[in-house]
Amino acid sequence: MITDWREHAVRSRSRELHHLGQMPSSFTWRLNSIGRSAERSLADARLANATLREAGIAQQLPEGTFRALVRVADELRTRSAEQVA
Repeated sequence: MITDWREHAVRSRSRELHHLGQMPSSFTWRLNSIGRSAERSLADARLANATLREAGIAQQLPEGTFRALVRVADELRTRSAEQVA
């Protein structure tokens, strides 16, 4: 993965898109999956940033980006559910 990271990223994204495509066509199901994935990414970013800090490395991963994606996906899902009800 270290030497072929681009290939790994492409294959990983392909699997994610395939997974979304296999879900019921419900907008809310897909947004829920995207939001939960962003939550896992946020947790991973927090752990990675703690490790980087401990190693004395100033660069950090963008936790705010993942946090915003969680909020947006949840908000869109909630609004969609309210419109149906």
